[in-house]
Amino acid sequence: MRLLHTADLHLGKVLEGHSRYEEQCLMLQEICNIANEHQVDLVLLSGDIFDVYNPSAESERLFFNFLKELAADDARAVVIIAGNHDQPSRLIAAAPLALPQGIYLVGNPGEMPPADVRKEAGRGQVLSTSSHCLRLFLPRCSHETVVMAVPYLSQARLQELFSADITDEKQQALDYEQRLATLFAEGAQVFNTDTVNIIMAHLTLAGGKTSDSERPTAGGVMQIGGSFGVGTHILPSAAQYVALGHLHRPQEINAAMPCIYAGSPLAYSFSESGQSKSVVIADILPGQEAKVKRILLQSGYPLLQWQAKDYEEALTWCEDEHNQNMWVDLLIQAPEPLSLTQIQALRKAHSRLVNIQVVLPDMEEGLLEAQELAQLDIADKFRLFASRIQGVPIAEELVELFLDLLAKGEEDEQSEDTEEIEEVAK
Repeated sequence: MRLLHTADLHLGKVLEGHSRYEEQCLMLQEICNIANEHQVDLVLLSGDIFDVYNPSAESERLFFNFLKELAADDARAVVIIAGNHDQPSRLIAAAPLALPQGIYLVGNPGEMPPADVRKEAGRGQVLSTSSHCLRLFLPRCSHETVVMAVPYLSQARLQELFSADITDEKQQALDYEQRLATLFAEGAQVFNTDTVNIIMAHLTLAGGKTSDSERPTAGGVMQIGGSFGVGTHILPSAAQYVALGHLHRPQEINAAMPCIYAGSPLAYSFSESGQSKSVVIADILPGQEAKVKRILLQSGYPLLQWQAKDYEEALTWCEDEHNQNMWVDLLIQAPEPLSLTQIQALRKAHSRLVNIQVVLPDMEEGLLEAQELAQLDIADKFRLFASRIQGVPIAEELVELFLDLLAKGEEDEQSEDTEEIEEVAK
């Protein structure tokens, strides 16, 4: 069985006000072309299909056209799970139309598509479903494939699933991991030695390299999008491939089996400058180790952070036709602020100039300090700030108190966001 794994499409996402629609169209077409060229049997989209809970009609139309071509008239199966940017009920609204095409949409854990027992020769079919798994028969495969589908699971959703409260803040991370381990263990009961066994999930695994929008919370526990990071030891040993979404940097996590973040197919922030974007192709047979390779994507303009020693150098660089096909975050050293005429000349010379930042002589020392501060975690930033105020190093008890308050504030904010979304829905 040959699968294609991708994630974090973030359809509708803009780059500081600049539309990425054209690039997203080309990116989706390229993924379809790769699936056809490599004769893929199964496509896994591991969450964050859209960038916002209520995507535009344009984004939804783009996605559904993509699915229609990707499924190739039921020639291959497509399994999609919701990420933390997706509204589960909205994502699965098209399930009745998608299922006959071999497209399986999973919004919440435990809410799987109904078993499809079609008998037509040569067509993919769901032989059965469990609370968390799809058991697929794929047209070109003589064996069955089991896909454990675990959409984004917030602490609140996990509490609902297990009918239990998580009340002790200091135990939240451990409780979250233990409950998620139980969910994986239940799903793994469907795994067999004569099936291809796959997990797809939208979560943060320990050891994953994050982007600039992701940060640690109290005690250094990584919490992104309202869910804690978890260890790889909770993954069932019978899994042959783990298809992850959530982190935008393409990477493989050290685990007993290939445990891979496909990464976003486009660079969505300047912190991703220089990253090669790709999709993953894996060949898997029952009881054998998966053979994995990445296919580099060519769609989308690269993102570049570039520094000029003065305005003249910046203008010359922007006018060079070789530098046009990229998004640019421009830093210029100058003795005085740029005039409006100079700024307009730069933007006229380069249509994808996103930011222009001018560094004056007395700002250079502060800029260097800011760059150094950006490398510190939140606890070290607080230690530095408080020691400057007090004039002496601060006690670690104060640092722990600050981190506890920060974690509590984030929890309250997430609760308020949930309440607001529910009000809008009503």
